[in-house]
Amino acid sequence: TTCPYSDWSEHLNYWPGSDYVQMYGITNYEMNNGSNPESFKSKYTYVYNKSTPYFDNFPWIIGEFACGAGGEKEYDWGIGGYANRQLARNVAKQTQWVKDMFKCFENNQAPENAFCKNIKAAVWFSANDYASIDGKNYITNYLRLDEGTMSTIQAFKEYFDKIEQNQK
Repeated sequence: TTCPYSDWSEHLNYWPGSDYVQMYGITNYEMNNGSNPESFKSKYTYVYNKSTPYFDNFPWIIGEFACGAGGEKEYDWGIGGYANRQLARNVAKQTQWVKDMFKCFENNQAPENAFCKNIKAAVWFSANDYASIDGKNYITNYLRLDEGTMSTIQAFKEYFDKIEQNQK
């Protein structure tokens, strides 16, 4: 899916040609404000299936991505406005999402993780999204890694410690 949601924003409409491209950049977010976040595997398998016919010969970079921990305000289409939510209510799901992501990378040769084979780098987007409501700013998507998301930070640390140990 592209944003804005229209055909003119499709990535192939902006393809300058192989002479100008060295790497394919992708971005996808899981805001994790609901009860069932879509997995890293699901989100990036979709991108892989859509992009592989055109960009399989390039290294891929996730230019920015994240899984949120649950904002304090969430737009509720049923009421046509923002509803109050508990900030960081989904941090355990965020942590699990990150752990599952790393399992995909660890097993990137498995057929079910083929979507990982070209990903060479990834940048976590560590900033919150805000909305100004009645003159006050509220977090709508809690994406920042900070004191409220320590279990997720720990999941990153454990994975990179494991890599470091394996390189010794």
